[in-house]
Amino acid sequence: MGVPVSRVVRQVVTEHAPQERELLDAVERMTPRDRRRHLETSRERRQEPSTVDFGLEVVVPLVTPVLWLVLTEAARETAATAVRASAQAARSRWRRFRGRGREPEGEPEITLPLSAEQLGMVRDTVLTQCVETGLSTARATAIANAVFYELSTSAGREESSGREESSGREESSGRDESLGQGESAGRDVTPDGDDGGREPR
Repeated sequence: MGVPVSRVVRQVVTEHAPQERELLDAVERMTPRDRRRHLETSRERRQEPSTVDFGLEVVVPLVTPVLWLVLTEAARETAATAVRASAQAARSRWRRFRGRGREPEGEPEITLPLSAEQLGMVRDTVLTQCVETGLSTARATAIANAVFYELSTSAGREESSGREESSGREESSGRDESLGQGESAGRDVTPDGDDGGREPR
């Protein structure tokens, strides 16, 4: 089970940096390679403490680049952990993949559930990176706590959604089966003396 990086970023940005939602839309439309290049460039530049030039037609606040880069790295680490727990062949493929330095072509996902240690590391990294980019400690803490909450509760929400979906399918299947049996019984049972409505000869 995994949660897309974009979903976590969007949830936190919507709550704590709603002015960045348009920017987040632009980031999501980029290819993985272009996205990482722009985000890393924006983080490395030392300009105004609260904003950086993102190379687009907007001035980008720092929350989105920080969250996306930190969570993408978390996705890589959780994926690597999952691979190490699998067969040797899978581990070899992953090492070759990482050795080429390629970006994943699809949406990065964080494998859930995370351990308490992993959750703490992600939270601390978000907090540190946010402070380093110039955000106040209070705001950085709120953002880091929001990331922690999203990652710690996403697994439960996904499982609950899956159970509800499965239950709904079972109930629908049961109703269809009962309805089918009722219709079949109605066709098979004919009242005594009923000759099917045919005229006597």
